Amino acid sequence: MTSTTPQERTLLRVCVLWTAVLSLVALGPLDRDAQKFTLGAVVNLNLTVFYAAPLNTIALVLRTRDSASIHGRTTVTILANAGFWFAYGLAVNDVWIYMPNGAG
Repeated sequence: MTSTTPQERTLLRVCVLWTAVLSLVALGPLDRDAQKFTLGAVVNLNLTVFYAAPLNTIALVLRTRDSASIHGRTTVTILANAGFWFAYGLAVNDVWIYMPNGAG
C-alpha cells in the first residue's frame, strides 16, 4: 500500500466536503434561498482558504528576504482574477462576490 502525501489528503478532504455540500443542496429539503446561501458560504470558505494558502510562503520570503519561492506569473494571474471578480461583484452589487475577492 502506498502512502499519501499531505496534499493528497487535503485534496481528498476538499472533494468529500464538496460532495457532501452538493448532495445536501441537490437532495436536501432546502428551499432556493437556503441552497444559494449554503453554496455561497462554502464557495467563500473555499476561496478564503485558497487565498490564505500562500501566507506561509510570504512569511518565508519576509524571513529570508528571498522571493525565489514565489511564482510571479501565478501571482499576477491570481491578483487579476480576484480584481475582475471584485469589479464584477461591485457591478452587480453582490457581497458574496466582491467581499472575498476584494480581501483576496
